[in-house]
Amino acid sequence: MSRTRRAADEYASACLTQGYISDADVHRILQLWKFPASTTRKNVTPDGQSAIQSETLGVLRSRTGKLGVSRNTLQYANVFRLLCRWIHTKTQGELCQAFPFTSICMNSAYAAKRHRDSNNVGPSMIHAFGDFTGGRLQYWADDEGHVDLAELDEATALEIDLKDGIVLFDGLRAHAVRPFVGERFSIIYFTVHGTKL
Repeated sequence: MSRTRRAADEYASACLTQGYISDADVHRILQLWKFPASTTRKNVTPDGQSAIQSETLGVLRSRTGKLGVSRNTLQYANVFRLLCRWIHTKTQGELCQAFPFTSICMNSAYAAKRHRDSNNVGPSMIHAFGDFTGGRLQYWADDEGHVDLAELDEATALEIDLKDGIVLFDGLRAHAVRPFVGERFSIIYFTVHGTKL
């Protein structure tokens, strides 16, 4: 695992010297990154699966509730810098302003089941990478959290193609990822609850 992550960090270092970070650069980082199997995030793990491939860089909350920077953020700092520069460039260009965040969640090869985030505050940004079909974001934009997730009407959800560009959404509202075929990665920028920007 460390060998492939070192390769990702070396690739990121080379990209950073060139200035502009492309979507293809981020895609390559995600391909090189060795994702751990996570068994703790039951709220997003698809039914029938026991684990997902996911990693969060930046600020994390420990099981005891303490906030801190993840070890892999420090160990592979060039990857973190590259991802920060990419979103800064994208939001300045598409939103005309920088997007504040504390954490970056990288995901590989799974379609998150219907859920609401519980550790976030404020909006999130998401984008998907890879050669895949399907995998749209299913998003209940009017969800206020009062209805059981299972009772939400699918007809009221938006379906958003995450390959078209970065998407701003509220993770506290119900959302899911539709099934897909092919290689699919996603990256989500968000702010951990309890931090001040």
